[in-house]
Amino acid sequence: MYVRCADDASAGVLRNYTDLLQTLCSASGVHVTSAAALEGAPPEGCAISTVSARCEVHMMLKVGCVCVWACVCVCVCEDACVCV
Repeated sequence: MYVRCADDASAGVLRNYTDLLQTLCSASGVHVTSAAALEGAPPEGCAISTVSARCEVHMMLKVGCVCVWACVCVCVCEDACVCV
């Protein structure tokens, strides 16, 4: 799972919760980046979900895999919530 934030401050806050997000999503990994960062951009072919004006989640979809997602929101500050 890739979490892309609009700014470095929001990305920094969410990086503190990557283990929690990984567990809640049953993801193999969580990568948090900001829009300004050139490296770590989500790969093409991901499903995109807009979480807020400052954050979006990119999830790699696999052929033949059906995943059922429960909505769990982690709000670490007013502008940085992630629902997975």
